[in-house]
Amino acid sequence: MNRKRIRIAILLLGTAVMAFLAVQFVLVSKSLKLERKEFEFKTRLLATDVFFEIPLNYREVERVTAEMMRKSELKKDSASQEQVFDHLKHALIAYGGVGKKLEERFAAENIAADFNFAVALNSFFLLDDRVHQIPFFESNGRSEDIHLYGDLRDFSGTLLNTSFFYWGSNFSMQLNFYIQYPRLQSYFLGRMKGLMGISLAAVFIILGVFGFVVQTILKQKRLSDMKTDFINNITHELHTPLSTIAVATKNLKLKTVGENPQKLVDLAEVIERQNKRLQGIIDNVMKLSFFDKKEIADMRLEVDAHDLLAGLVRDFKVKYMERDLAVEENYRAKADGLSLEPSLFLTAVFNILDNAVKYTLETPRIRLHTWNDEKYFYLSITDNGTGIPRHAQKMIFEKFYRVPEGNIHKTKGLGIGLYTSRWIIEAHGGEITVSGKPEEGSVFTIKLPLERGARGIQT
Repeated sequence: MNRKRIRIAILLLGTAVMAFLAVQFVLVSKSLKLERKEFEFKTRLLATDVFFEIPLNYREVERVTAEMMRKSELKKDSASQEQVFDHLKHALIAYGGVGKKLEERFAAENIAADFNFAVALNSFFLLDDRVHQIPFFESNGRSEDIHLYGDLRDFSGTLLNTSFFYWGSNFSMQLNFYIQYPRLQSYFLGRMKGLMGISLAAVFIILGVFGFVVQTILKQKRLSDMKTDFINNITHELHTPLSTIAVATKNLKLKTVGENPQKLVDLAEVIERQNKRLQGIIDNVMKLSFFDKKEIADMRLEVDAHDLLAGLVRDFKVKYMERDLAVEENYRAKADGLSLEPSLFLTAVFNILDNAVKYTLETPRIRLHTWNDEKYFYLSITDNGTGIPRHAQKMIFEKFYRVPEGNIHKTKGLGIGLYTSRWIIEAHGGEITVSGKPEEGSVFTIKLPLERGARGIQT
């Protein structure tokens, strides 16, 4: 799958996920609106029923109104209004059961929302003998309504507003019944937590699946690229010795070569060297098929790791004699119980040393240092090579991976050496890590468990 198709696939998946999230949001929002409308409708009916049960004493209000009209004291002034309002308040307070009735009705309908309420006067008209309405008090809005009863004083942010009209023999009035729910949003969220929980779970599952799919696609693309590089590398690696052998074989058929024994020897040595090179390439590929990790556990022996490392360093210096290789050995670990499969352990260390030389532009300088604590044996290998970028350090141990920057492209290899080292170390129950910066070299650290503990802690 090429890069363009991957981008299109991720874009389509992302669009689908965003569409799903949008649908979920719309569904939850609509459910919340429906829940709110149902709540408003139900509470309005309950409040209306409760309000009509208030035994308002009309006769007392009519008596006071008639007395003031008879004395011509009922004028549209604040003093007259206050007198009427006081009688209305007294009539409502004498009842005093509105709040309790509301709580009982709400509880019966399984409504547990906290509320505040108030009864307020919106308008009051006098009726003359011909039943004409004479304005006595009129409110121009909620803020001007006269509070008569209840614990709610501010009517501006109320949810419910129900109006009631009363007619007496000499007056008419409009009362507004206000109910406010201070924590209504929390109430709805609590009622819908089941639906919202399911929706959130679905969202997280979809996001998780989306992330997993994208990660899988990118991983498959990376594996595909690494395998392509591996095929290209191994094709190049095989082509060079095969073409050299072909040329040498063709020259062996020449009459002039047959008459010159030294040329025959030279060509034979060329063929031998290229044959060894081919064998080395085949051996590296074969290293991809290891024993089962459980089998390695049965193959391990308690060995002296320092003796193994010292022997490996001696042979390694011979191999790279022409590079003027310098290796500093600082073995300070004092540990019993280190069990290894010697040949595999040496292979893991050799691959790291080999890379240290291959990827060093100057004279290679390598330092081996061992130490231990109570539970683990440590080996660090430090070089002065080109270093490994931070973003590549997590992938450097993956099969076929090769760092794509700098001069590393000029170095031949199949990208399986460090993968092999990690596999071997992990088969021994250990860990291998790398650190460092480009142009400052690298530090590989191997950590292996001690089965019987250490004689002492050395650093």
